[in-house]
Parts: sequence; structure tokens; C-alpha cells
Amino acid sequence: MSVGVRGSPFHRGPAAGGGGTKLTDFLGYDDALGSLFEQGIWRVIPTFLYWCGRMWVSATKNGFALGLGGIVLLGAGLRVYALGYQSFWTDEIFSLITTDPTLTFREFWDRVVADTHPPIYYLLLRLSSIILGESEIAARAPSAFFGVVTLCAAAILPGSSLERSSRVAFLLFLAISPGAVWYAREARSYGLLLLLSTVITLACVGFVRCRPEEKRKAQATLVTLAAFSALASFTHYFGFLLAAAAFLTCCLLTHGPRKAIVILTGSGVIMSFVPWVIYHSRIMDVDRTTWIGKLSVASSLNWFEYLSFGGPVSLVLLGGTAAVLLVTMGWRSR
Repeated sequence: MSVGVRGSPFHRGPAAGGGGTKLTDFLGYDDALGSLFEQGIWRVIPTFLYWCGRMWVSATKNGFALGLGGIVLLGAGLRVYALGYQSFWTDEIFSLITTDPTLTFREFWDRVVADTHPPIYYLLLRLSSIILGESEIAARAPSAFFGVVTLCAAAILPGSSLERSSRVAFLLFLAISPGAVWYAREARSYGLLLLLSTVITLACVGFVRCRPEEKRKAQATLVTLAAFSALASFTHYFGFLLAAAAFLTCCLLTHGPRKAIVILTGSGVIMSFVPWVIYHSRIMDVDRTTWIGKLSVASSLNWFEYLSFGGPVSLVLLGGTAAVLLVTMGWRSR
């Protein structure tokens, strides 16, 4: 008679059908752990290794997309981190005064047309102010949103128009560009302008690189170019200049019937913007443009240099990134 209790580790009863003691006899058939062994717990490690292999293959196959996603997350973090850390500066205060939600629409519009910029950003900021308020974070949130969408557009829109290395380089430089980050963190129209300019540039490249048989793709790209050119024109006058340059580029680099379509579409964008220019030039407060003449050429160059390269840390980061991309591209070309 056994003194052990069934299910106890001291049970030493003979195994069914022969001598020796099974591991399940040691654990007990009624023991939950013994049941797991019966059901094949030893397959856990091979199964785990199998799924690790599947994940590795998937990561290798989709590594490019994961890399783009990582860059977008990096750029988004730079744009939204501590968004309300600094108080408003002069131009942001002017934006908030112009888009004060307590104003009637007529009062709001009078302030918009007195400014030197077209109205789209002010319309969006007024709507945002009504919904979110006028705190530092609320006022800058639209620009931060435009900045993140710019990165998403740069990651998705190029498609096959650019090589993978060019897509990574373009997105990475856009993500860490001091100027792009700067204007995505203030309540001014430049974040929206950069978004529209990015789409215009990519649409221009995509249209130029369309093959003759890709008619539908060329048509869709041209429609995108026209729509965002109109939006950019009514956001900032520099947007109109960029749109005109994009259409001129498409015109010079295309041939045959497409050139006539480009000319017709570009002319339509220009003609849609001319009435606004005439209307705005009669009402705009010219005194608000006097600062442009007072800004010296050297000061302008210094400012654009800062927006392009930032301080020493940004310059080192930019140079290091460029070096890594050049080395990587050179290694792949071997």
C-alpha cells in the first residue's frame, strides 16, 4: 500500500503497462501542469522560434516602410513636444488678434484683408480658435498638425517616382529640418504653406516622370498639382510663386499633347488667383510691408541660413545624416 497521496510528488506507483516512472506519474494526471505536458507544452519553444522567424521575415520585407514610419514618428515628436513651452511672440499675437472668435465675420474679414497674406490660414485658425480656444497649445496645434501631415505626405506620395534612397533622404531631412520644425511650432501660416509646397513639389516630380502610357496617373497628378497650387496661392503669395514654378517646370519637361494640357491647367490656376490679387492690392495695408525694405541682405541670408541648418547641434546632425546616407548609397551601388 502506497503511503503517498495521488498527485503528490512522493507518489511512486508503477506506471501503467510497465516499469519505470513517467513524468506525468511524478506530477500526477490530475495535476494541471501534467495536463499541459500531455497537451504538448514542449512545442512552445519551437512555436515561439517559428513566429520570431516570421516576424523577422516580415520586418525584412517591410523594413523600408518601418523605416519611413520611424522617421515620421521622430519628426512628429519634434513638432509636438512641449508645444506650449514658450509664450506667444509678436506675429503669433497678431494671428490671434486677427482670428479672435469674438469678432463678427465682417470684423474678422476686415482684419484679414488688411494683412499682407491671403486668407486660408486665417480662416482655419479662426475655426480652430472657436473649437479649441486660444492657449499656446491650442493656437499652435493646427501648425503642428500640418507639420505631421507634411511628413506623412512626404513618406507616402512619392511612390515609384523616387528611388528608395531618395525617399528616405527627403523625408529625413524634412523631419529634422530646423526651419520645418520651427514653423510647425508657431501660430503662423508657414506650416500649412510647407505642407502644400511639399505636395506641389512631389506632384510636379510625379507628373514629369510619368511615362507616355500612364495617362490616368498623369491626369490624377496634374489635378493634384492644380488643386494644391490654388490652395497654396490663397495661403501665401510665395505659394503662388512656387505653383507657377512647378507648372513652368512641367511645361518645359513635357512634350506633345501633355504640354498643352499643362499650359491650360496652369493658366486656369493663375486666372483663378488674379481677381484676389487685384482685390487685395486695393485694400491691403501697405505699411505692414515696410519691414521688408528695412531688413538688410545680410540679415536675410543669416535668417535663411539658420532656418536651413539651425545651430551647431542641428548642423552636426544634418552633416552626420548626409554622411550616413552617402556611405549607404555608395555601399549599395557596389
